[in-house]
Amino acid sequence: MLEIDLLKLWAKRRRDTHFEILYPLLFHMLDVACVVQALWYRSFQADTRAQLAQAVGPSDTGACLWISFWAGLHDLGKASPVFQRASIQAQESLAGLGFAFDKHVQPIPHGSITEHVFARLVSGTVPGAGPPDLLQAIGTTVGGHHGVTNLATPGPRQRGNGLWEDARMELCAVLADLLGLGEIDAPCHCFDTSFYVMLAGLTSVADWIGSNEDYFPLGVSLHSPVEHLEYARSQADKALDSLGWTDWTPPGIPTDFATILPNHDLRPLQRAVTEMAPSVSAKPSLVIIEAPMGEGKTEAAIYLADQWCARLGQKGCYFALPTQATSNQMYGRVKKFLEDRYPNSHVGLQLIHGGALLSSTTAAVCQTEDGKADGADDGSAGQWFLPKKRGLLAPFGVGTIDQALLAVLQTRHYFVRLFGLAHKTVIVDEVHAYDTYMSTLLEALLAWLRSLGCSVIMLSATLPPTKRARLLQAYGPDIAPPKASSYPRISFTSGADTRVTSFAASTYRVLNIVHIPDDIQNLVQRLESFLQEGGCVAIVCNTVRRAQEAYSALKNAGFLSSQELMLLHARYPFEERESREEQALLSFGKHGPRPHRLVLVTTQIVEQSLDLDFDLMVSDLAPVDLVLQRAGRVHRHVNNRPKNLATPQLWLRMPIAGEDSVPLLATSSRVYEEYYLLLSYLCLSRSRAVTIPDDLERLIEDVYEKRAVDWPSRAFEEAVDRAREKMLAREEAATLKAATGLIPQPGDDPLDFLDSFNRQLEEDDPEVHRSLQALTRLAEPSVQLVCLSSSGDGVVRLRQGDSSSVDMDDPPHGAKLVQFLRRSLTVTDKRVVFHLLNQPPPPAWRRCPALRHHRAVIFDDGASPAGDYILNLHEELGLSIEKIATGESEENDEG
Repeated sequence: MLEIDLLKLWAKRRRDTHFEILYPLLFHMLDVACVVQALWYRSFQADTRAQLAQAVGPSDTGACLWISFWAGLHDLGKASPVFQRASIQAQESLAGLGFAFDKHVQPIPHGSITEHVFARLVSGTVPGAGPPDLLQAIGTTVGGHHGVTNLATPGPRQRGNGLWEDARMELCAVLADLLGLGEIDAPCHCFDTSFYVMLAGLTSVADWIGSNEDYFPLGVSLHSPVEHLEYARSQADKALDSLGWTDWTPPGIPTDFATILPNHDLRPLQRAVTEMAPSVSAKPSLVIIEAPMGEGKTEAAIYLADQWCARLGQKGCYFALPTQATSNQMYGRVKKFLEDRYPNSHVGLQLIHGGALLSSTTAAVCQTEDGKADGADDGSAGQWFLPKKRGLLAPFGVGTIDQALLAVLQTRHYFVRLFGLAHKTVIVDEVHAYDTYMSTLLEALLAWLRSLGCSVIMLSATLPPTKRARLLQAYGPDIAPPKASSYPRISFTSGADTRVTSFAASTYRVLNIVHIPDDIQNLVQRLESFLQEGGCVAIVCNTVRRAQEAYSALKNAGFLSSQELMLLHARYPFEERESREEQALLSFGKHGPRPHRLVLVTTQIVEQSLDLDFDLMVSDLAPVDLVLQRAGRVHRHVNNRPKNLATPQLWLRMPIAGEDSVPLLATSSRVYEEYYLLLSYLCLSRSRAVTIPDDLERLIEDVYEKRAVDWPSRAFEEAVDRAREKMLAREEAATLKAATGLIPQPGDDPLDFLDSFNRQLEEDDPEVHRSLQALTRLAEPSVQLVCLSSSGDGVVRLRQGDSSSVDMDDPPHGAKLVQFLRRSLTVTDKRVVFHLLNQPPPPAWRRCPALRHHRAVIFDDGASPAGDYILNLHEELGLSIEKIATGESEENDEG
């Protein structure tokens, strides 16, 4: 076969009015190979190249050539009748050259053909390319570039024999010759599972860049393969420069704390981190920092991450936080540090979570299938181009822990996420807040992060000893747990050994605990009396319903003006919740003007990472660590306070106890484990004051390690035992549920790893059965609503009172899309979730990845029916749910 005939095989196409533009397969293979080489030399940092080169050999240059060759062959399966026949123009041309087509044969993904033919063709065209089993593994890896490996085996009529096999053989030979493989030694093949994950991620990313028509236009003039190689190299460089892959390089010298905390004295924690940094940063490590709130854990983590960047050449950092709200706040802090640290560089910091789209939407988000190049994935794969899919590839990112946990779940392109995290520092905040299910995923992630050369920093107020040991052993499975050390502490391991060091707290304070009845009118009376001289108060409720009730009671009492009372929870449309969060940060944050008197009624969303400061905290009963976390927002900063609030106080709303001394936990036991609530009730009911930090660890261990307890009654002990049995059963089920969704561990046999089944768990579609969803949390089923308004005139508006209407038949994009998303909220109440899920999204939304799973709810004067219930959307209260027949308020509530 003549070389020019290879250019008749196409890889990409675009339909114009009267003809097709076909882009040669060989050109696309060269494009992707050149992107890999450009990434290697212009974007990859030293440790990334070193890990890959050590596996492939025989040198850095040789490893780059072999990997670019393998990645370039990713679309080899497109040289097949089932793919080429998609273009009538190409089919007629190829048929004229003698290529056979069978119109009756079933289609099959071209990646499966690549997987099937790769080993045979490479070994037949490139001497010394490697043994068949390893070549098969590489073929499986690059053939899975659309998100899934180990695809179905193609039949002979699907892949094509004769001239088809000759064409594929010639493509391999030409690509190897153009890249210069004949001039380098054979690869070493010291491959482990982490190498295959890196290769899979790199291939997908290079294919994405190499398919971008802004840099590799389909209408390029037809030239020789040699000429195209030079063209592809030039275009690859332009693509990386334009897309931000070359904007940042690790610093040569580590920073000091003066850059992170200018004009501030170091706290004991930060001095301890400075002293240990030279030894810890010598190799990738796991560091666990346990310290009270306000000790500067975040700044210490930033300092260590910078040490690893400078000393090891790690390629950036990802901050993994528990919620979108905490991610949004942390984003600003990290952005400020990066601007100061790299004043002459654009580091491309990404905000990565489900709501991040609101600040970075582009028209490309709404790309429809008709606008896709042939051979691309279906509509759901288009979501990979959303920020949350590609965000981890940027050097620096701030987002939710969920985005990192998805990297170890059996989803499409999980290896792209792992590739994005590889050789970074991953900072995980609020580690104590994660339940059994999330902790199981987190331990699996730790094992993968270590295998990919990542450093990890975990931050927590305090951890139970068993949880701390599990985290350390997940990162370094062969190490022995460290000896006990006093709190606060820093534990760290490089995988080979583990050490722990203690340090003094910067401040010691006494938190006074006042037990009050769980009666809203009693609370209102107390606050009216207590706030005569002013004060900033937080009332933290365990459910949205309780927060709404508390807010309404305080409003009706009349002693607070509308400017002195706020409500904040998760069931507002995004734009309203965002506004309320910003107002809370301005009013109670470190730098805003502090009001004379202001009461914030809220839920758990303020207990994690948000830098707020209150004079007084009122809290529902919760597990002791979360109560203490909430109390960490009391007297957090130096402020002028009313005399009666000059000392830190926590008012704990204690549930009523029966004659047997067992408390009636009501709705709280649907939010938290009854076992931990009972033990926390017992522990906190006997506490009138807590010394911070001295008492923190004792309180945590009293509850989570169940140390010797003096039971108030036999009935109480029996209630605890029953609750424990139920909890252990749920934890066992949660661990099993997590394990069934995980990818294999990095220590598994590489060939078995590639042959493992990928369930392709769904990340976004709430209609898919929960057993097939990629769950990062074991939460209740949920539905995302877009809250719109009507006044009975049939005209739909974004919000009540708007003068302009919205056209529901017009596909949303750009600014209109953002407007819809800013009216969205999530509902988990199981009485209405499934009714709402049964309502289809508007047809115009179905081809927009950002809206395809949202339901439009039109509120007529603030109300909308949902089966037997009414959804009420109130400007002040947010969303509430009532039964139609009785007006009964919701009982099944989310926080």
